[in-house]
Amino acid sequence: MNIDLSAIRRVFPEWPSELDIAKCESNWASMAQNFFCAASVLQEEFVTVRERMHSGEQLIMSEDILNRTHLSQPALFCISFALELAAKAATIRKIQGKGIEHEQRLPFAGHCLFKICEQLPDLNLSKDEWALISEAELMVVNGKYPSDIKPRDDRTTQSSPDLRHFMSRAVPLYLRLVALACDAQPGSQLDASR
Repeated sequence: MNIDLSAIRRVFPEWPSELDIAKCESNWASMAQNFFCAASVLQEEFVTVRERMHSGEQLIMSEDILNRTHLSQPALFCISFALELAAKAATIRKIQGKGIEHEQRLPFAGHCLFKICEQLPDLNLSKDEWALISEAELMVVNGKYPSDIKPRDDRTTQSSPDLRHFMSRAVPLYLRLVALACDAQPGSQLDASR
């Protein structure tokens, strides 16, 4: 739903426009944190259900339990998208909103996580982290769309990595990206990741 900003500004003169929001790294970081939290909750629920299923306890395999055994895919999407949004937040902070103009395509439009991270010189990624970035970029695209842009009949979608292993590698990288985008508060996870 589009809202007429001129009507709102009569009552709230400082109300931000979509352009104002796009130029502010805290908005991108906040959305990254939403997806990070969702990934964490999904992972916790996935692990809990898997442990119950393998505990030997008598379970009635209800639809609810069966549905929760498939939470790894949405969790992988959420953590991957959190990485992308955090990288975009770090980019906004680095460029100070320059290059983001009225009705112009954002300088990092699309799901180009690898390319965005290449433009963050303070990131200093290892070979393993670059591989993780590539995997995350694919997971965002595969998580949003049912097929590639150019679907092929000689290939199937990528297999999913193990959720726990992926999260154990992605979380420290996520914290580093957010640290590039935000000022860490003393004692926070971001402060500890520096």
